[in-house]
Amino acid sequence: MKKKLKQVWHWVDDRTGISSVVLPLANHKVPPGSKWAYVFGSATLFCFLLQVFTGIGLALLYQPSFRNSL
Repeated sequence: MKKKLKQVWHWVDDRTGISSVVLPLANHKVPPGSKWAYVFGSATLFCFLLQVFTGIGLALLYQPSFRNSL
């Protein structure tokens, strides 16, 4: 399973170059003694992007049904 995930990651990375964006952000060191206010911007951005991607997924899969309408 781990080998398959690595293959998928390499396939996606070869086509998008996403590791050059994600890895610096993932390796960012948070200064010692920082409070939650330090991460509010990135946490808000993450939540917003999560809503955007799940919203797009739901919009693509939505199939209206008029069976139960009056």
